[in-house]
Amino acid sequence: MNKWVVLLGSFPATFILGLDYTIVSIALPTIQQSLGASFIQTQWVMNIFMLMLCILMASMGRLGDIVGSLKMLNIGWVLLAVSSLFAGLAEDPLWLIVWRAFQGVSIAIIVPNNIALLSHTFVEKEAGFAMGWWMSVLAVGFALGPVLGGVLCEYLSWRSIFLLISPLCWLVWCLVFL
Repeated sequence: MNKWVVLLGSFPATFILGLDYTIVSIALPTIQQSLGASFIQTQWVMNIFMLMLCILMASMGRLGDIVGSLKMLNIGWVLLAVSSLFAGLAEDPLWLIVWRAFQGVSIAIIVPNNIALLSHTFVEKEAGFAMGWWMSVLAVGFALGPVLGGVLCEYLSWRSIFLLISPLCWLVWCLVFL
């Protein structure tokens, strides 16, 4: 596979990764009100995502070394699409927290395996260039998340932030794996 196709193919994935974390932060007050969640439950919506991501990222990268990065990316994208869909459909704070935990697991699978794929594709001198672009796209996702989250919560619903991510994941999955 052409290395530039691999780099360009990682951009939608990287953008979604940045977007997924920050888009939820702006919706927390709306989620709390809509679901009747306590302050603690609302905090867990954010915290469980980061907790699962931080706990599992290194082991998911190692598992990718063993079974293959592409196989792990396939699993990660499907899990992110499914968990985002169910998070958007959650009717109870506990279920939203559970599905956010699965989103964190999926991101823990995707990030190290995406980076591994890039680092195996690009030689030393080009690896810095590729990772620089990867981080730039991630930063754009981080920056646009609160803006997009605000617009979606204002004009649609907090559910739309999760329901938006699911079809984007399926799109990326279809582009990469089909």
